[in-house]
Amino acid sequence: MVKKDNKLIIDYVKDRLGVDIRNYYVDPPSPKPSNYLNFTKIKRQLFNGYIRVIKNLFPTDYRKDIVDQTMLGEKHKWMYDKYSLPSLLQTVGFSKIQILNEKTSKITNFKDDYLDINSDGTPYRKSSIYCEAYK
Repeated sequence: MVKKDNKLIIDYVKDRLGVDIRNYYVDPPSPKPSNYLNFTKIKRQLFNGYIRVIKNLFPTDYRKDIVDQTMLGEKHKWMYDKYSLPSLLQTVGFSKIQILNEKTSKITNFKDDYLDINSDGTPYRKSSIYCEAYK
């Protein structure tokens, strides 16, 4: 009922005023899940349907290369290109920085693990950056 980060404040009020405010705190009733679609859900479904239609207009062979298959609205905290990433790595003390591709690596048997390539040898995502460096 009482969150740990509020305990200090509650204890302070109790010591100063002699009143335990926990007696006055009532948990609000939790909202019941609704089965109806609200406006936000409808908007999201329409938008995702629109993107699906547009995506299907591309020829099948090019669809994977052109359209990113990740969940729409995926959040990225940082984004780098092949110029800014090595610069940042050098700034924080890395050396021997190399931009490689999905099939080359100093890591033994890297390509055999299929981390960044499909089983047919094609890259999992063409937009990925492959960078190795020493610290």
